[in-house]
Amino acid sequence: MKVLSIWDRHHASASAIEQGLINQGAKLESVVRSLVVDVESLEPWVTYLRSDPLEMRNRSTLMEKLLRVLSHQRFKLLVRARIRNQRPDVILVHFGQTGARFIRMAARKKIPIVIGFYGHDVSAALQSRRWLWNYRKFVKFNCTLIAMCEEARQRLISIGCTANQIEIWNIPINFNQYPLTKRQYSGGNVTAITCARFIEKKGYPRLFSAMSELKNQGILLNLEAIGYAGNLTVLKTAAEGYGVAEQIVWHCDLTGVAFHEIYSQLLAKSDLFLLAAMPAENGDDEGGAPLSVITAQATGIPIITTQFTGFETTLIQGETGFLCKEPVINSIVEYVKDYIGKAPYFHKIGIEGSKKARSEFDFVRQSEKLYAILQDTQTVH
Repeated sequence: MKVLSIWDRHHASASAIEQGLINQGAKLESVVRSLVVDVESLEPWVTYLRSDPLEMRNRSTLMEKLLRVLSHQRFKLLVRARIRNQRPDVILVHFGQTGARFIRMAARKKIPIVIGFYGHDVSAALQSRRWLWNYRKFVKFNCTLIAMCEEARQRLISIGCTANQIEIWNIPINFNQYPLTKRQYSGGNVTAITCARFIEKKGYPRLFSAMSELKNQGILLNLEAIGYAGNLTVLKTAAEGYGVAEQIVWHCDLTGVAFHEIYSQLLAKSDLFLLAAMPAENGDDEGGAPLSVITAQATGIPIITTQFTGFETTLIQGETGFLCKEPVINSIVEYVKDYIGKAPYFHKIGIEGSKKARSEFDFVRQSEKLYAILQDTQTVH
């Protein structure tokens, strides 16, 4: 089966998804409009368009829009050329917005298309009239849609998609880079880690507030924060306002192998994983379990998190992790205090969480499932 994989931006999970399909026997070619920093690690099956210079932020708003339109038009030409050369049996498009741009092309060329939804495309996009209008194509044209959790699936149904065209699937993860780590808390300061983009929906100020409250109670919680994008300057200023800036170590803009190595090392030396995710003002939320949480969970570190969309995939309260109640800040504070007195219990829950994460996101099984979805779509079309 020949598969054309289309990305607007080279996502962190791209390598695992595509390598999994290749392992299943797919003849895969990937096309990407815009790349992350570590171009050197780009897989040999990827063709890309260098569009980043066209999106410089020091231009006028009108110029930005014109250049963005030009960038997408050039990308469509590239995709059309790859379709002509490869003649794929099925097209796999990542993110709903990108799917809306290419579904008509697939229909004209009579090629089955599968579209994956990962987060903002099934949350904030549904608050936009522009994208709701574009998403009508998923009802008009024959396609298979992939959601990361039941909530995301129901959101697609609410805009007119049919239940039988939507599959739920978990991204395959290679857990070799995230081994189960034996943990022991010897007392003293607690070290927590969070791995999340520096943006509104990740809820960093709530972490800062909890750290400040703990500090007022004589408990020092140090935080390793690893992420990218957003406005780090704003977050650093906020941390200073809460009086916890000196307790935070920032790890910024890591990609590829460097990210996995450093993230794994930080997880091994940390006591807790914290995430205070929340819906952003524009409606953006997770759309499914963040891979940063799943990989952390795989190492056996106790997870303390808010109830993001899709949390139920691997997080069961008091069995595989710890879910915050409202008010979230107070809940985080109480969990950290409990950890100090009951660390072995938290470590036990962490081990159960590791089993659950490794089961639900197993690399081979989820790669097999995606391959089967593509095959079924090809057959039915």
